[in-house]
Amino acid sequence: LSLHDALPICSFAGILLKHQGLESYDIGTDIDRKEIDKAKKSGSYKNIILADASHLPFKDNTFKTIFSNGSVEHFSNFELCLSEIHRVLSKDGICYLTVPSSAIGKYLLFSRICRFLRLGIFADAYEYFFNSLFKHKNLYSHNEWK
Repeated sequence: LSLHDALPICSFAGILLKHQGLESYDIGTDIDRKEIDKAKKSGSYKNIILADASHLPFKDNTFKTIFSNGSVEHFSNFELCLSEIHRVLSKDGICYLTVPSSAIGKYLLFSRICRFLRLGIFADAYEYFFNSLFKHKNLYSHNEWK
């Protein structure tokens, strides 16, 4: 199972498929119909399902592997989504989540330039704008994610 990616699900999935020498993944999900259409055209998935991660339409213990690339930081109902991921993951399964840390904004070029010029207030405003624009709701430090 592959959950919604911040990058289109077909982009990152395609890179991994090529690297792993696989033909396609069994199931991909996304909450965005446009991304579903792109994923169908990519051929990266056998099945694509429009689904919200807070209400996954699968039975308990369905998946041996779940991969989520850059999605959980966008979830509105974070705890419920993680609970759903846990519910559909088999007891001996593995879940891979990739997420940015709360420091993501500090690595943006404009932010770095502002900080270099000692214009921290502009850097802070830009980082806030960036996280709002990309709808980051759950940004935690590296240790908090662990």
